[in-house]
Amino acid sequence: MRVGIGICVVVFAASIPFAAAAEALHIEPGLWDVTYSFSLQGQPPAQLLANLPPEKRAAVEQAWAARAGQTKTSTSRICVTAEEIAKGTAFESAADADKPGCERSVTTERATQWNMVERCSGKGGAAERSVQINAGGPRSVNGSMNAVRGEGSAASGLGMTFAGKWAAKDCGDVP
Repeated sequence: MRVGIGICVVVFAASIPFAAAAEALHIEPGLWDVTYSFSLQGQPPAQLLANLPPEKRAAVEQAWAARAGQTKTSTSRICVTAEEIAKGTAFESAADADKPGCERSVTTERATQWNMVERCSGKGGAAERSVQINAGGPRSVNGSMNAVRGEGSAASGLGMTFAGKWAAKDCGDVP
């Protein structure tokens, strides 16, 4: 009997770090004001260029070259739901959260930090995206996202950082 109780205690104690390690970010659902800073890297995606007429292709290549490496900032209001927080898709667009041909691997899932790597394959080629979100408290977040499509000199990418502040419990008509 004593051995059986000892085994149960050891099994229970060994499971504590795993249970504590996997939890959603401790942030409040609701309306958030988020500032994004991003820059393009590398070349425009080959799949994008392949379907464009020559004059449009040249315009896209020129615009990309002009913006590559430069940081652009934008601010938006977004609604973050309790479900998105639980699923680890808070602060993502619906298109990013559910892409076919992609496999996600959550590497860190704690109350104050969430990290994910996503690898995709398909007709557009291989792509990888890594996301980190840090909760500075229930009403403050910051993080980064890096995405790369393609390989070598043909690779294109997007680097982004963001910071968000909780604004209200009710999202109103903000999606």
